[in-house]
Amino acid sequence: MKIITGATGQNHVTAGNDGEFNQGIFGTAGVVLALGNKFTASIVDNNTIRVADGDLIFQGRHALIEPDTTENVAIATGEVGYKRIDLIVARYEMSASTGYESIELKVIEGTQTTGTPAVPTYTSGDIRRGATKAEFPLYQVTITDVSITEVKKLFTARDKSLLEELAEKLNGNAIDSKPTAKSENPVSSGGVYAELGKKSDTGHKHNVSDINDF
Repeated sequence: MKIITGATGQNHVTAGNDGEFNQGIFGTAGVVLALGNKFTASIVDNNTIRVADGDLIFQGRHALIEPDTTENVAIATGEVGYKRIDLIVARYEMSASTGYESIELKVIEGTQTTGTPAVPTYTSGDIRRGATKAEFPLYQVTITDVSITEVKKLFTARDKSLLEELAEKLNGNAIDSKPTAKSENPVSSGGVYAELGKKSDTGHKHNVSDINDF
């Protein structure tokens, strides 16, 4: 076992350690946080999609477009008589030689067809297990002839922080304030849940400050 949150006299905490901690909180799927404009996309012209600021957690890695800024994504020109579907993804990559990591907006170009276009495949590597590439799909872009005709969002952005969501759930559910077994563990023996339960019994509405108190 290795201590992470603690002084050891060495530089022992890695980006991977931080990423695993985030995975424990947010899960392994991509999550768009309740910050900024949440990567809202708009069509600039038939070759450009503009993505607004926002923050995401992808397999524990935190990435963002800085507040009050945007990034343009280039879409290849279509062809008259054909349709195509592209994907805009947040692409994680790690250099095999340096170990340096990045997350950037990239386009996965689909195959044009006169029929029904297929959605291109993307890489779903497991960063925790050493994958050097993984992609979080953000938008599906349909190109008909030479025009961008649809930009479909593929994620659901959070509209509240995790603590705010937890407070809402606590307000809507009864909490058993009686411990079920003897334990020194403050959670399993009542602890946080018991105190929150007592407040629920009195008709108290939970907010983030209740949770922060513990």
